[in-house]
Amino acid sequence: MTTGSRALTLAGTVAAALFLAACSGSDSGGGAGGGGGTAPSGGSGAMGGASGTSGTSGTAGVGGASGSSGMGGGAGQGFRVATCAPTEVSFTELDRLPANVVTIAGSFAYLRALEGKGDALYVLLDDSLLRVDGDSTVATAVATAIEGIVGTNSPAGDGPLRLTDTHAYFATEKGISRVELASGTVEVVYDGLMSGNVSGVNAPDFIAVDGDVVYFAVRELGQIYSVPAAGGAAQLLADGLTPEGLAARGGYVYITDYGAESVVRFPTSGGTPERVGPTPDPFATVVGLAVTDSAVYWLDDDTIQSVALAAPSTVTALGPAQDGNLTVVGDRLYWQGDAVGYTALDGSGCTTVVFGDFPDYAEEYGITTSYVFVGGSEVLLRVPKN
Repeated sequence: MTTGSRALTLAGTVAAALFLAACSGSDSGGGAGGGGGTAPSGGSGAMGGASGTSGTSGTAGVGGASGSSGMGGGAGQGFRVATCAPTEVSFTELDRLPANVVTIAGSFAYLRALEGKGDALYVLLDDSLLRVDGDSTVATAVATAIEGIVGTNSPAGDGPLRLTDTHAYFATEKGISRVELASGTVEVVYDGLMSGNVSGVNAPDFIAVDGDVVYFAVRELGQIYSVPAAGGAAQLLADGLTPEGLAARGGYVYITDYGAESVVRFPTSGGTPERVGPTPDPFATVVGLAVTDSAVYWLDDDTIQSVALAAPSTVTALGPAQDGNLTVVGDRLYWQGDAVGYTALDGSGCTTVVFGDFPDYAEEYGITTSYVFVGGSEVLLRVPKN
């Protein structure tokens, strides 16, 4: 679960950094900038702390040309959760990764989406569906020569791909198609949308599957539809919304409505949307969505918020996160923007972040039983969950 994927070509040596960082119960200042270069020629100062209120500039090199000052630490980002010892893993070249960061073999140009299911990761490209099983480092084909696959138009990220026990559902230029996971058979579920252009501007941005029904949102049109999972006519459920997230559970369809600055829901048969959660705020930025049997989660101005379905008018802030997708895996709530992190569903425990100066590599993410995968720029990386 990122912005729409782009085809980017790697050229030369890539400078990137991957951090597995756990945060303490209070805001912490950034470390000091590194010292300048030493004789004979001097060099650049080392980078200062990655987080905190400020960092100290590096000093000049001794002898020869003086080194440039180090970079100060960035602003503090305390998660106010239980204390955890930070672990940092960094790399400067893709061919010199640390042992616990693995590159998955395969071609991942035009990456559309990643989605985990148990111990398997599914990879949607512009014309095929791949799978990485368990501890394997090789992606194998589930289905190829698929026509019309598109990524998402939503700034919340995550090209629309949803998995059930038997099928993978994804967006096309004119609707929804699916692949049977066991056989690789491709079937059209619905193809009645008018394609705005070759990029599928009117294609679904979000997909949710609940039982034998697929729900999809077209952000450009402001519309929410349902269609039988096995294929058939689509039913327009709601219009005039600005969807930035979609979920279906317990007889309701849930939407993060950017235009209404709130989370709304309506019956799966359609009806008037009712507000769930925050009172509309003209300064809010409501994106992302995850729903469990007992609660609804979303992002509002870089803060994870939730309401219990038993008390939908009481909003609880769980802690900071970046704009992006929300995914519930077990007892964790994962979020993704330029980084990937998680927190316990009740906001307690330690939030862990998979982060780095590598936005091109974190355009999409997927969570399996044992790993966090991030992908983009034709590269798919695997990091162990901790």
